[in-house]
Amino acid sequence: MTASDIRNLIAGSKIEQAIKELLALVQTKGDNDLYNAILTQSSRFQDNERQNRLGMVSSSDYTRTRNSVTYALLESLEEVFAEGAGSPPSPGSEKPQVPPSQENNRAADTTTILFMTSNPSGTAQLQLEKEHSRISSQLQESPNYSKFKIRKKEAVTLAEFQEYIFLEKPNIIHFSGHGDKNKNDVRAVLSRGLDVDETHIPQDDTGIILYDDNKRDPLFVGTNVIQRIFKSMINRQHLPIKAVVFNSCYSDAQAKALAEIVPYVVGTSWSVKDEAAIAFASGFYFGVAQGEDIEDACDFGINQALGKGEPEERFVLYKDGKKFEWH
Repeated sequence: MTASDIRNLIAGSKIEQAIKELLALVQTKGDNDLYNAILTQSSRFQDNERQNRLGMVSSSDYTRTRNSVTYALLESLEEVFAEGAGSPPSPGSEKPQVPPSQENNRAADTTTILFMTSNPSGTAQLQLEKEHSRISSQLQESPNYSKFKIRKKEAVTLAEFQEYIFLEKPNIIHFSGHGDKNKNDVRAVLSRGLDVDETHIPQDDTGIILYDDNKRDPLFVGTNVIQRIFKSMINRQHLPIKAVVFNSCYSDAQAKALAEIVPYVVGTSWSVKDEAAIAFASGFYFGVAQGEDIEDACDFGINQALGKGEPEERFVLYKDGKKFEWH
């Protein structure tokens, strides 16, 4: 069975049959982790249906869970076929070729979000799993859930930062971690006796903290390096990056630098409490999931962060190279 066949089963609300076909494919592939993940979604689906039949769940909760399961199955489906799972087609059953124009339209209808994190040992611990969960929930609970893909990459090194952007070709890039504005701040964050490699600190002393190549210690990466990577990805590789969100402290400098290249960039003007950063992300992706533009999505995010005690001016938005003023 092809990816299109299974996708049609899901679209036709034949979830149980789609799960059966997916499990058969993954079993052939021998991917135990993915098989168990689909089994988990199967259990969620069956339990949700049972509770709905017994009147034990509200209509909104039933729909939310069903959408969440559907979204997870579509993610698993893409993973299976991306790695070439499944049996070879039998003679005469080959999948018809899809015209390139239709493939392009399908790709254009999907928004890929690359969620990258960095929280090395020795830096203040962040609730990155919670942030990712809130973002995923907003996408899954949206009526447009099938139009979004979120790719999570953890413990990112400098090399991986560039490689993941190139390989995933995202429309929105979300970085959650630590940012700093000068050498003293960097040393304050990199506590517990860890040294900062000064060769990686640019003259303007701004940047973000990633992992070193061994994924053991923090590595300070200057704003000029981040800007250079995005210039390469957009100007030379022509990636369709529409927006970048730096959900990290002191990231205004990175946002301003990328504003020359990326249509929309979000950063922060100072230190932001973890709960406020999560609230902003949740509100922002609620707006994105509902089909709002980046300005309105950012507005939703700021509203949520205000409820956690952060002032409006803490979050900054650049649009087409200029700082957006909220009125």
